[in-house]
Amino acid sequence: MSFQQEIDAAIKAKRLYFVGECLPPDWYAGFILWLKMAEAGNPKAQYNVGRCYNRGDGIDQDSNLAKYWYLKAAEQNDPRAMFNLWLFFSDEKSPELNMETAKQYLARALELGEARAVEFDKTQREKAEKLAKDNEEEIRNQEKAKNRKIVLSSHKHYFETVQDLLDKKQIQSVKSLAKEAAEKNV
Repeated sequence: MSFQQEIDAAIKAKRLYFVGECLPPDWYAGFILWLKMAEAGNPKAQYNVGRCYNRGDGIDQDSNLAKYWYLKAAEQNDPRAMFNLWLFFSDEKSPELNMETAKQYLARALELGEARAVEFDKTQREKAEKLAKDNEEEIRNQEKAKNRKIVLSSHKHYFETVQDLLDKKQIQSVKSLAKEAAEKNV
């Protein structure tokens, strides 16, 4: 895939902003263009610079500088930067793991309608619903098993009692017990 196709796909997928008058010829040219705009305060360019540093596109990869530029863009309410900061602060491998900060960025990205945040939230809700349904089903299965155990215990009780009465040759009592069991559907 050519650079032009790659950057066009990233823009269409909303992983990168179209900033400037045309697509740059390569990542380095894009980085230089966006850096000038980012330093002038353009939040979309700040996000793009952060992404370049994050991925090593056109410049050496540097997670600290990526975070710096994402923070600059987030200060100006850029939802994509907020989502990427959520990724950064929620990464268990990151020395700056901070779930409280991560949740705040995710919530703000969600409020601003960032597509990845919305998709993540939808996926998490679906997982939670499935887990709740699975838990409800497990509780129902446990109740059924408990009821079966009670029924089996009841059957066993009748069987043992009938066996005992037959051993004692108390046929009339066996008939009464059988009638009682039939009325209780045992």
